[in-house]
Amino acid sequence: MPITCFLWMLLEPHIIGIFGNTPGKKLFGLRLVSDSQQPDYTKRAFAVWVRGMGLGLPIVSTIATAVAYFRLKRTGQTSWDEDCDFTVEATSLGAVRWIVAVGINLALIFGGMFADHLNMEEMKIWTASRHTASVQSPESALAQNETNKHSWNEDLVTEPATPTPVTDGIESDKVIRHQASQSIPSDIEWYPTPMQPESTTAKWYRKAAEQGNADAQIHLGIIYEKGQGVAQDDKEAVKWYRTAAEQGDPMGQNNLGWMYKNGRGVAQDYKEAVKWIRLAVEQGNDFGQKNLGDMYRDGRGVAQDDKEAVKWYQKAAEQGNAPSQINLGFMYEKGRGVPQNYAEAVKWYRKAAEQGYSTSQNNLGFMYDNGRGVPQDYAEAIKWYRKAAEQGNAPSQSNLGVMYENGRGVAQDDKEAVKWYRKAAEQGNVGAQFNMGLFYYKGQNYAEAAKWWRMAAEQGDAEAQSRLNELTRNHQ
Repeated sequence: MPITCFLWMLLEPHIIGIFGNTPGKKLFGLRLVSDSQQPDYTKRAFAVWVRGMGLGLPIVSTIATAVAYFRLKRTGQTSWDEDCDFTVEATSLGAVRWIVAVGINLALIFGGMFADHLNMEEMKIWTASRHTASVQSPESALAQNETNKHSWNEDLVTEPATPTPVTDGIESDKVIRHQASQSIPSDIEWYPTPMQPESTTAKWYRKAAEQGNADAQIHLGIIYEKGQGVAQDDKEAVKWYRTAAEQGDPMGQNNLGWMYKNGRGVAQDYKEAVKWIRLAVEQGNDFGQKNLGDMYRDGRGVAQDDKEAVKWYQKAAEQGNAPSQINLGFMYEKGRGVPQNYAEAVKWYRKAAEQGYSTSQNNLGFMYDNGRGVPQDYAEAIKWYRKAAEQGNAPSQSNLGVMYENGRGVAQDDKEAVKWYRKAAEQGNVGAQFNMGLFYYKGQNYAEAAKWWRMAAEQGDAEAQSRLNELTRNHQ
């Protein structure tokens, strides 16, 4: 790609000089016009290569194109045409020309895909000739999946939903007190642009941000908040969020409100948080609606009001906002702000689950496990627990352990139960830590039992503390 762009930069001025236009511009009814007696087509081509194509480098070219587009939209002229004294004239396109243009573009797209396929096949052959085959264990494959799941981020920093997780109180014959449980998002963050390579990304976003581009200002704020390619700096993040917010950008307003709510880079101020979030909401921003719902649910900066919380969750959920769909499902399940309605809870959990959100996948599994809003179906419960567990969701890993421990929806398998309990317990899941202690206690490995019960007790689990005290008295 960089070489192709460079070669075209060298070739284009000669084509225009000889024929007066390029085939692409001719096809789309475009023509370069200059007041200069000796128009410098080479200078313009070089400027397009650098400023418009970003030297053809991945990510850099995307940012350069975006910056150029926003300038063109704002001023009606690109920077290179202004500097080189050119004007682009356009004529309307007839139906035939549109059809030809679309056909050529499709041919280029599919041709590129075919070329990539050939390159991949060649790479497979080359790789096979240099490397011996290897087999990845299920455990290492899962670890790799857990690493890769954070390879892209989401766009708006949002307030986590934090109602108390629900624990099924029914004890099993095997004294597995911690049964399948639900979870609400611990933190939902969405950033649409990959941050690789980070240092280059930060540099180019800064250039665009300093020119007043609100999207770049928001992304630069995110980079500082997350410490990606720059030293982590909440105050600098707030600065750029505020700059975008003061331009009226709803994402900047929402993110600035979130920073005030959490006291990140500014003194914590719920009323100021609500002020900025409302500005985002007034523009229909779904994450602002979700965050305003959270403020009403928790009574922060506003009077606590579950009905108002449901109202804003509903608005965001109907726009496809998955965290709001999860929270709306939770409100219906618990009857908070609306009459309790398990079927409606399942409806909203399913919408978020189908978007791949592990929290909602776990909660949907819980509904099937317990026959709430749907006929009880252990196989369906296992399906959703597994989807979430394979994404590293600790409650689902613990719930999957319960299913294997009790043989619900799967063949009873203590080894598989311990495998999933351990994964959840190592992430700090109290129920899984308690159950790990039980397994070791039954196997008479009292030191390991004490270790896991102590972990659960340190998180406030009263039964784990009781078991630990009894173990200490009887097996000193």
